[in-house]
Amino acid sequence: MIKIIKDYIPAGKDNRPHTNPRSSLYKKVMKPEYLTYHNPHSPGWDAKRLHEYGYRQWVRPAVKSWGYSVDKDVAYQMLPNDEGGWHASDNLGDGNTNSIGMEVCDRGAYTKDWNLFWADQDGAARLCAHLIKTIPSLKPFPECMKQHHDWSGKNCPYWIRIQSGGWQRLLGMIEEYLKVADDTKPIDPNLYYRVIIGSYRQRANADRALAEAKAKGFNNAFIVAFRRD
Repeated sequence: MIKIIKDYIPAGKDNRPHTNPRSSLYKKVMKPEYLTYHNPHSPGWDAKRLHEYGYRQWVRPAVKSWGYSVDKDVAYQMLPNDEGGWHASDNLGDGNTNSIGMEVCDRGAYTKDWNLFWADQDGAARLCAHLIKTIPSLKPFPECMKQHHDWSGKNCPYWIRIQSGGWQRLLGMIEEYLKVADDTKPIDPNLYYRVIIGSYRQRANADRALAEAKAKGFNNAFIVAFRRD
């Protein structure tokens, strides 16, 4: 998984509502069913800077809080996973009370460095996969994944939403990390691995091996012919 630094908002602050007697979420334990994805519109900010901003949102009306601030290298956690926060713009709806919010750096979008942008989203994909693997109350993937837009109609995560197929690309990244035991390292988008189950001199033998592979569920298996000189 991506490195997680736990730095919780002090108990009693307005933006840690579970611990604040003035809050409608006071002492309400959350069993999260969703992960809510945000892009913060924060040019140049890495996860640490984003976390510091959120950490200080103590005084109303600017009360905001979310679970994680994420970039390609690290995730800062400001709320425990069993505490709701103010991030989904739906008051006491499922977004704030039943989901873990994550603000994912979008600094690359402002300089049109899309490699950096997607590297930061890759960090979030690793975090999402880790949380899905380790929090049993979350709904099955991909049902557990929500956009800020799903709760309030806000056009967020903006930079994901405006790209054709952007959300599906992100879900595909998360799915890849869910398939591997070691999700500590980013997946190289240009690196592929080919599985070869044998080479045959007779086409009939190759056809038989292909049929056996597909019978076992490997529906994407195929035959490639090559000539050895």
